[in-house]
Amino acid sequence: MKLNILFVDDEQSIISGLKRMLHFMKNEWNMYFALSGLEALDILEKAEMDIVISDMRMPGMDGATLLEKVKKLYPATVRIILSGYSDRDLILKASKAAHQFLAKPIDAHVLKDVIEQLYSLQNILKNPQIIKIANGVNALPSLPELFVLIEEEMRKPDPSIRQVENIISRDMIMTARILQLVNSAFFGLPQKIVSSFDAVNFLGIEVIKALVLIVHLFSNDAKDEPSSYILNKTGDESIKTANLCKEIAISEKLDNKIIEVCFIGGLLHNIGELIMWQISNYFADISKYKTENKTTEVEAEYALYGTSHAEVGAYLLGVWGLPDSLVKTVYYHNFPSKCPDKNFIPLEIVHAADFILNKEPLDTGYEMVNGNINKWINTFNKEQQYE
Repeated sequence: MKLNILFVDDEQSIISGLKRMLHFMKNEWNMYFALSGLEALDILEKAEMDIVISDMRMPGMDGATLLEKVKKLYPATVRIILSGYSDRDLILKASKAAHQFLAKPIDAHVLKDVIEQLYSLQNILKNPQIIKIANGVNALPSLPELFVLIEEEMRKPDPSIRQVENIISRDMIMTARILQLVNSAFFGLPQKIVSSFDAVNFLGIEVIKALVLIVHLFSNDAKDEPSSYILNKTGDESIKTANLCKEIAISEKLDNKIIEVCFIGGLLHNIGELIMWQISNYFADISKYKTENKTTEVEAEYALYGTSHAEVGAYLLGVWGLPDSLVKTVYYHNFPSKCPDKNFIPLEIVHAADFILNKEPLDTGYEMVNGNINKWINTFNKEQQYE
């Protein structure tokens, strides 16, 4: 099945260049081109698009405004900004609507790789309802008390960057959003950033302040907000998992970069639950299925939706352009035996930490691959704090 892709740019020379550059993909993609936001919306009324790639600076309706409209009207569509400008305010303006940011000029094969990666992510879920929810999500909920703390810190005359990093690193949504922004092509970093500390330091206090107080990137305007109890429970589990992952990684004397992947992987491993919560009657249906069939939550998700929060979380992080190491850890954390890489230590550690804290059935297929998991479980189960 061909992908439908809409390119939007107000310069005819750019549109002509894209047509020439991507001509070799005509057998795999249905490509549409628009010279304005209004023309793009007209095309969208007539044809369903998988991806919209828009320039940022356009007269009348800029790229950020266009993508906001696309998000509202066509939530299943993946939205990308492709621009030659690195204007901080414009990037921040688009951060709530755009899944990814790409910088001009861009090589045809680089653009092809990005689009193919997005397409492969959609194949992970194969559930149009969940793809629509994931792509159209407005603001995933941060922990209320942490959001209050970050707001308070940002309103101080001289905010502490260390305190800001400490707050962000305790919240899965703030961490994911910061990593999404810092890893965008606009910043042109030679390699992906995994550490929330590195991300906060790179972006700086002024950008974080704008994200919190002006863009409201971390505020919650989702319609179906989970109860405070459920949100706090999930947030508490995520930071406990992250801390245990870090403790295991340090005990193994692993490299600092791997330790960071373990910590962030543990923090984000259940981020897909925040998407699943927005499915109508999710809690009631999952609870009923678990009780009637004596299954785990993951088994109930597969039975009812054909996927689980692990795949949904990996999809979201992948669409946001986060590092592959985090996407892979989140995707396989319930069943690491399915991961092609049998020696991916962060995945092993996140899986073990998740089991230690939740006592869910272990992926026995992976135990046979790597004996480290049993060693970590036997060691850390003895610690009172994890009983």
